[in-house]
Amino acid sequence: MKFKYLILGLLTIGFSVVIGVSAALAELARVNVEALNVRSGAGLNFDVTFVLQEGDLVEITRRSGDWAFVVGERGGEGWVYAPFLIPTSGGNPSPPPSSGQNFQSSGRIENARFSGRGTGSVRLGTSDNSRSGTVNLFAGDFNVTYYGTIRSNFEGIVQIEVDRFQSSELNFRTLPISGICEVNISGAGLRSALCQVSGSGIDHGRTSFNAG
Repeated sequence: MKFKYLILGLLTIGFSVVIGVSAALAELARVNVEALNVRSGAGLNFDVTFVLQEGDLVEITRRSGDWAFVVGERGGEGWVYAPFLIPTSGGNPSPPPSSGQNFQSSGRIENARFSGRGTGSVRLGTSDNSRSGTVNLFAGDFNVTYYGTIRSNFEGIVQIEVDRFQSSELNFRTLPISGICEVNISGAGLRSALCQVSGSGIDHGRTSFNAG
């Protein structure tokens, strides 16, 4: 009987050690490129399921060659190309050294392909380009991102001249476009955004967001 309990005790200890080691293997990192595709598998032949933005925090849970499986703090779960990640310390990591600012809120998204509640996120500036502007609007499987250059920024009203577009409806391909995003920010939050763009093969380039 004592031997039976000894075996059970050893198994319990062993299981706890495995759990502890697995937790220790998880590591935190930040995205070091303007946009990083999250894929359903470890390779370029797999579908894109989400797009992470520069500065996004992710947890790496496992690796396969040059690929890492990550869970994003802002969303997204899948495989990414690991060289585009920068390791960061655990606990409460500090923001990446960057001139960029992030503004995010929940609210209502209106687009030709989606209408409903979601999240609006705006990034102004990056570590190597203080004039870059990115507007990302997403809800569930729907995700559109506008990339461009800040044209004006006055008292919380920002105009971004857009030249590239990504959409979940177009398999996250980056397409050249032209247009404007007008963004209204307050504090660390996004109050509203209206993006109106045009380009070849794009039928849902207009998106509005209102917080609340």
